[in-house]
Amino acid sequence: MKGNFRVLILLSVVLIALAGCQSSASVSSTEIIAPAPVVIPASPVPAPAPAPAAEETVAVAEVPVEAEYTYMGYTMKIAAYDGYALITLPAGLTKADVDAFMAAEVAAYGSMLDGITYSFDNDSVVRISYPQGIGEGERRAYVNMFATDVISMASAVFSIPEGTPVSVTYSYAGYTLTADIADGSTVLTYPDFITSAEAEGFFAAENAAYGDVLGSVFYTITGPGSVTFTYPESVSISDVQAYTALFVTDLINYVEG
Repeated sequence: MKGNFRVLILLSVVLIALAGCQSSASVSSTEIIAPAPVVIPASPVPAPAPAPAAEETVAVAEVPVEAEYTYMGYTMKIAAYDGYALITLPAGLTKADVDAFMAAEVAAYGSMLDGITYSFDNDSVVRISYPQGIGEGERRAYVNMFATDVISMASAVFSIPEGTPVSVTYSYAGYTLTADIADGSTVLTYPDFITSAEAEGFFAAENAAYGDVLGSVFYTITGPGSVTFTYPESVSISDVQAYTALFVTDLINYVEG
């Protein structure tokens, strides 16, 4: 009996010891936990570059060659653009007058007027069409030739005495020049920012260029922006008018240069 009891005690101790080992093993065991996935932040997607702004096209208004002619209370205006000119006729001229005038121009100038046509925008405005690319100097020369002939035609239609003074105002790029043309003298008014010294230099250049034509023409600077030309009364107003247009062209080129 005592031997059996001892065996039971020994077995109990062994069981307790084994139980203690299991408990210790469970405490010391390490739980393996899978590592959390590493999240790499996505690189920011750059915003699309703004589309280049469309270049703004600025329309440059064409500067016409303009002239206004006044005589005996009648006024005619001409604005010459690249490819066409608009002529506002003196009140009282009819379409028949203009048709007869244009026929006379063709007869007088022939091939010079090749490629030039005319039409009526309305009863008082005639549109003259010509090839594009004609220089401003040529346009101004033709405008003056045309205007001189219209004045001659209008003088006959309206019975204006020969030698009647003509006032011409030229406008270009903001510059205004006025010529009051009469028998024996012309008063030219030009931008007064042109100094007397500059005017003297300009007239000297004109004399050098046109000395054979200007031999009988004399000028006097009468103040800032004003000069008076004198010449024999035998020089016709139409001849003076033709030179004035040339003079104005040269003066504009001189100012711009």
